Amino acid sequence: MRLPALWLAAAFAGGIIIGSRYGGVSPKHWLVGVLIGLALTVVLAWRMRLVLAWAMALVAWAALGGLACTLERVAVPANHVSGLIASGRIDLTQPLRWRGGSCERWLARKPLRRVST
Repeated sequence: MRLPALWLAAAFAGGIIIGSRYGGVSPKHWLVGVLIGLALTVVLAWRMRLVLAWAMALVAWAALGGLACTLERVAVPANHVSGLIASGRIDLTQPLRWRGGSCERWLARKPLRRVST
């Protein structure tokens, strides 16, 4: 194994692919998989079973990729515009008008004054 980072990246990408295909798995399950994989990696490396430790490290990285994919999916709110467009709840035959409240609040603030030192 001349390129260990390549194998770790491939395992991480494989975990992302698996996590995107099986979206119903809870992030807790992925986290348990990561922790078990890391614990077995440490135990196997301590017992000098390096090939098995390397294989378990790849499994842990794959579980970490699945965890990352699942956490990214959970972080998107239910009323996000891309989800509303995908479900067909926003009519795209007319241009959308975006309104926000945060810009008006910032424009209404008093300007900051300089502090002389």
